[in-house]
Amino acid sequence: MGVPFLSPRLDTSIFLQCDEVISMRILESDLLCDEQGISDEELPVILTRRELDVLAGAINETLEALDDWEFETRMGATQADVLSLRSQILSLLR
Repeated sequence: MGVPFLSPRLDTSIFLQCDEVISMRILESDLLCDEQGISDEELPVILTRRELDVLAGAINETLEALDDWEFETRMGATQADVLSLRSQILSLLR
């Protein structure tokens, strides 16, 4: 059984404690900035549909678990921002 691990290097893999290995890759943004118009504030990432599904589920759990008064402090984002992110992820999964 794997232990959650995140390497600070590019082309990183994350192993979750489950039967399925989920991997996430962070792309070198320098390679894409000129061609794709990606800004310095953006981070190009490759995710599988399963990884997006896990992320959407985690966002749902967070939205349900945290009270309004503590949400922004604990998440570092407003509920509106998180709802927008969830909406974007769900549209990708359709």
